[in-house]
Amino acid sequence: MAKPSRWTGEKRYLIVKEALSQKGPMGQIARRHQVSEALIYRWREKFFDGGKAALAFEGRTGSRERKRHWSTRLKSSTSRSASKRSRSVF
Repeated sequence: MAKPSRWTGEKRYLIVKEALSQKGPMGQIARRHQVSEALIYRWREKFFDGGKAALAFEGRTGSRERKRHWSTRLKSSTSRSASKRSRSVF
């Protein structure tokens, strides 16, 4: 079971918005909100990919999402290479 996040989707959005407005160095923004710079960068990428709704997740799902992403890519990659092998004629 995922541990509940201490930041709401709205709070994540406000932190990302502040980081994007460049009101100060990223490290200073991170310290002010007691969050790591890496986490702000991750939230920013989620925001770029899916907008404000992408920041409304619950819990800590980063590694699970990464695993799902790469397993999906691996499956699609292996199915493509299998279909290429079946079409090749010797």
